[in-house]
Amino acid sequence: MFSVHDQVEISDDTRDNFGTALHLCVICSNYNLSDITATFVQHCKNSLSIIHVNTVSLSKNLYKLENFLTQVRYAPDIIAITETRIKCTVPIIYNVNLQGYKFIHVDTRKNAGGVGLYVKNCIDFTVLNKLQIKNCDCETLWIEIKLNNQKYGVIYRHPDPNFKTFSEELFSIFHELNDKKHTYFVCGDFNFNLM
Repeated sequence: MFSVHDQVEISDDTRDNFGTALHLCVICSNYNLSDITATFVQHCKNSLSIIHVNTVSLSKNLYKLENFLTQVRYAPDIIAITETRIKCTVPIIYNVNLQGYKFIHVDTRKNAGGVGLYVKNCIDFTVLNKLQIKNCDCETLWIEIKLNNQKYGVIYRHPDPNFKTFSEELFSIFHELNDKKHTYFVCGDFNFNLM
């Protein structure tokens, strides 16, 4: 089973545990391979598509992602990866390339974590370093698609009892993007039950 993200609008009066208004909540549902193909074909003909995969080691599980991509009729435009386990202290000695995609990533300093984005070669984008969460135990990566100025982010938050600091920084980014009327999408592994 794979997970595909659906958008669900949340009213302004809905609040999280910290009193912050939630404007958009992402619900994750499980789909089998034929459902994913049908979903992509139905919803992504005229828009960009993104899928999130927690690889729990990109070096060990890249072949599973490659197998998935060969089986779907419509490959996603952006593939967000969490837990790449690419460490800043260890050189990459394996091939992380996917045919037809550019790969960008943020290393982890631990044995878990790390994030990456595979973006189709035909999509022109810029990495947005200013949107990084800096004061928390997490890795973040944001890009802006030049064609439509939409922002896409992937986040991995290491298990940590201090969710409040993380959520404050994350919602600060959301408020900045909302204030500037930007369209943005974020996915990842937050290691916290948001439901």
